[in-house]
Amino acid sequence: MSAARYGVFKTGTCRICSYFGYTELHHIISQAMCISLNREELITNPGNIVELCLPCHDLTNHSIYRQSKIGEKELKKEKKKVSARKRQRRYKYVCPGVSKNGEPCTRKVRINGKFCHNHIPSKYADEDTCTHVKKNNIRCRRRRLNDFQVCGGCLQWIEKEERVIKL
Repeated sequence: MSAARYGVFKTGTCRICSYFGYTELHHIISQAMCISLNREELITNPGNIVELCLPCHDLTNHSIYRQSKIGEKELKKEKKKVSARKRQRRYKYVCPGVSKNGEPCTRKVRINGKFCHNHIPSKYADEDTCTHVKKNNIRCRRRRLNDFQVCGGCLQWIEKEERVIKL
């Protein structure tokens, strides 16, 4: 037998599920509530204390409340760590663009090799755009395929026209 705690000896048997093994003492009316009600005698009253196994003790209101509070504190700490890491990673590269007077841009960007909002290359000036001109004299501006001068949509359209002409 183990020593008496709060005037109760532990038997190693759960009061709820009759599990025999490691058990913990649980106050039915919590110790804090006993103190706030000025009923300190309930803290050591054997009728206010039950012996529970860990799974049953984890189902009690106080255990759920304690886990939620611990969980909230850990979540707040984790969020602070993540946001600090994000702040460290943010804007650590320099924009490779050139300003109007010919000097290199000094703005910071998040990704290496990317441009700041002032130096984003125009999608119309990009060398990898489709060179196909449609019927209404408007040039297609989509990215071209690697081996062709046109994009996939224009290539299909051109092939379809060639098949129609052959017929």
